[in-house]
Amino acid sequence: MAKTYNEQLYCEIEASSEGKSLPKFNDFQKNTPLIQSLLLKPHARKLGITIKMATKTTKQRVATSPATAAVSDAGLSHCDFKAEVVSCGDMHYRFMGNKANASLGVAVLDASNTMQLPVYDNTEVDAYLAKAYGHYLNKMIEIGLAGVTLTYGNFDYIFHDLRAQAIDFNQRFETMYRYLKKDKRTMGIKQSTAPSDMTAKDCFLLDELLVCSRGHYNYIYKVLSGGG
Repeated sequence: MAKTYNEQLYCEIEASSEGKSLPKFNDFQKNTPLIQSLLLKPHARKLGITIKMATKTTKQRVATSPATAAVSDAGLSHCDFKAEVVSCGDMHYRFMGNKANASLGVAVLDASNTMQLPVYDNTEVDAYLAKAYGHYLNKMIEIGLAGVTLTYGNFDYIFHDLRAQAIDFNQRFETMYRYLKKDKRTMGIKQSTAPSDMTAKDCFLLDELLVCSRGHYNYIYKVLSGGG
């Protein structure tokens, strides 16, 4: 649920043994970006994490919805939504969810497997974000964490939040991916299920993915091989 730079740092610190004195996440969110930075700074220093301090003028952005120019919900009204499979004519999308390590590809949790988001080259922002978001979702599916992905709105929020603070968007996601793989190797993962009452208005198409959201939670489906 971390959707800002400071919230991502909070999660990294919490994953270590240095975050015991931090406030609860919901309480942390209520502070201004500057106060959040000050709360994080001593913990980040102990962990060797370089922190970009917010200023008094740093403002929180309002997350956006998927831009219609970048993603599409066309053609979903006729789809048959089930919890595990969504059928849209000849196309069938299977719910991904979280997966146990035993079912993952070889070496996907190794250090050599990196996020490698496409680099923003000052092209049209919505088109870039759609491309980067699809890449991000597939990399999360790869490590069996489709059930804990950022919504498109949060992904967009983080992109603009980091750019406003002159922080490298791609590098932040590399760091996040490294922590997620580490946790996935050593911790159990909660199994995820999709609501049985999902509808077209909850979802949009993004290449081979059907992305559905309810509140802060994503439900990712991927087209079945040969489904078309």
